[in-house]
Amino acid sequence: MGNENRDYSSRYFKSIYEFPGLIGEPFYGMPGLVADSLPDRFGNAVIEQWLMSLGKSLSDFTAIDRLCYTGKRGMGALEFVPASSDIRDIDENINVREMVKFASDVLSNRESISLKANDSLTYSQLVQVGSSAGGARAKALIAWNEDTNEVRSGQIQLGPGYDYWLMKFDNVSKNGDHGIEDKPEYTLIEYAYYLMTKSCGITMSECRIYVDELYY
Repeated sequence: MGNENRDYSSRYFKSIYEFPGLIGEPFYGMPGLVADSLPDRFGNAVIEQWLMSLGKSLSDFTAIDRLCYTGKRGMGALEFVPASSDIRDIDENINVREMVKFASDVLSNRESISLKANDSLTYSQLVQVGSSAGGARAKALIAWNEDTNEVRSGQIQLGPGYDYWLMKFDNVSKNGDHGIEDKPEYTLIEYAYYLMTKSCGITMSECRIYVDELYY
């Protein structure tokens, strides 16, 4: 039988699994093991704006389609095939300031995001690195070269000098959870909690502050 990829609530059967009690958001009829790979509030907002820019209908966009958009870019070990060809890997420097601007546009529910000719690259990068990171708040999976301060997609294998991070954005309009908008300094408060945690001798993942003028 091999290893069983299932959550605690799913016993092993040879028949087809069904989850009638999980119809609708946030599980969309899927077990927790799979549903946890679905984009969350921010990722869904990014994908839906992207679909509208491509002239595609949201009413026909299923949970399976959302998993195909996640493809191999999810936070965990699960990968989904066939991955959507609408999102391609982009190995270009990321303009963090412009990405924060587009994140604000997306969360402000603006029906049409105005893109200049040189803006489409940044928005495509936001779809690539921000749609599968999970959570309600704006964030992206990035690779950061601390020596050059260059930021690139965290979905691509890069050479020496790059470390991989989950970047959380400050100064994003409508960023927050449960209908409460975050203060501009929200991530700095999170960083303060990180320092307090370290001072208590608790081991946790390293946190850093990335500064781009007024953006953290």
